Amino acid sequence: YKEINELYPEIKLYQHNISNEFIRNGSITNSGGVVRFPENEDLTKNGTVNRGFANRVGLSHIIQGEGAKIARDIVTQSENLNFSNLHIPIHDGFVFYTDKDVDIAVNEATELMRECSGIDIPVKMEWSRSDDVLNYI
Repeated sequence: YKEINELYPEIKLYQHNISNEFIRNGSITNSGGVVRFPENEDLTKNGTVNRGFANRVGLSHIIQGEGAKIARDIVTQSENLNFSNLHIPIHDGFVFYTDKDVDIAVNEATELMRECSGIDIPVKMEWSRSDDVLNYI
C-alpha cells in the first residue's frame, strides 16, 4: 500500500473523500445506482458508519459499481453493432465474433468499449481468424 500511495496519492485522497461521504450520509451510492448500507456491526456506538469499514468498503463499492455499469452498457449497446456481435461477457472481458470484415469488427467493438467506459482507458483486443466458426482458439 505504501508504494501505491506514494505513486498515486490521489487514490488515497479519493478513498478518503468516499469514506467521508459514506460516514456523513450513512450510505454510499455507486454510478450504477446501487446503494450500500452498513450492517449494525459496521456502526459506531453513536450510530455512525465506522471509519475502518467506510475505508474498506466505500472505495470498493464505487469501483465495483462502475465496472458493473460499464459491463451493462457494453451488453445493452452491443445490439447496435453492424460488423461484430457480442458472443458472451466473461467477468471483465467480452467475446465478440464476426462473419464480416474482421478489421472493421475489431475497430467497432473497441470503439464500443471505449465509449461505454466514459473515460480514456486502454482496451486490449485479442482476436483470431478462422473459417470454422465452431473452432474457438
